[in-house]
Amino acid sequence: MMGSNSEGGPPFESMGESIDLSNASKKARWVLAKERIHMAIFRDIYDKEEIRRDLMYVKKKEAEFRDAYKKLEPGERRIHDIAKIFEAIFHQHTELSNWLGDDAVTFKSSRYDDIKNGVDEIVKFGIGEDEDASYLALMVDVTVGSRGLEKKLSRIKKEIETGELANIKYFYDDIKKEKKALNNIPRLVIGVEPKQVKELMRMWLEDDANGLAKHKVQFTILQEMYVQAQAYKDYAKKNGQEEIASLYGEVLDRVSGIIKQKEEAMGRQGESDDNIFLEIKSYLEKF
Repeated sequence: MMGSNSEGGPPFESMGESIDLSNASKKARWVLAKERIHMAIFRDIYDKEEIRRDLMYVKKKEAEFRDAYKKLEPGERRIHDIAKIFEAIFHQHTELSNWLGDDAVTFKSSRYDDIKNGVDEIVKFGIGEDEDASYLALMVDVTVGSRGLEKKLSRIKKEIETGELANIKYFYDDIKKEKKALNNIPRLVIGVEPKQVKELMRMWLEDDANGLAKHKVQFTILQEMYVQAQAYKDYAKKNGQEEIASLYGEVLDRVSGIIKQKEEAMGRQGESDDNIFLEIKSYLEKF
């Protein structure tokens, strides 16, 4: 993903109101940089030269992203910056507001795994022993069109067909102080349309913890996860990938349980009307 720089940029306009993106973008960049897994700490796991090559790969890609960002139209830059803001809010409030249940822990991927392996966020479910834990790789996105979204969903479809799910080279569990690679991890895409990010951003900048904890966005995210897990499980079975079908079946069961718990606490929810959820659902119907 491209590095963002929205200082001095246009406000986030929606429904006749506007919010300056500058403060939110600064906060998002700070959160993502602070929380990201740093590759340098893996010198006892990987050869120094291997890490150096990976760091050079990141440096090269970052330069390309900066150049591409400068060429974007103002509206495209704004959407890109909004995506970074949502990424930071999701990272924080999956835990702070229990958006994915009370036993989910988030890890911000290394920049290498973000760029090379397409993993924005790693979620660990289960806070007990290792055998009780499971992992999920997430691609976090905010979009107003289907082009980028379909590319991400198509990537997962191809992974299922080839039997090779997401790999994460640099994973550090700062709770267990454990460094390792994660392989064959089920992947999902989550995203919301910009108008929802506007509501979240306002609460985030105002430190409105109660508002963020109760926001309907968590149901949009969970519904996106549910429909994908169901579709990928079925598609894996159709393609004879029983192990992958089992992995996505576990995700489906877990998400179903989280939705049930949240509806018991917050009331039954109808299907999300978020355009990104609807686009994900529409794409999956073509599987």
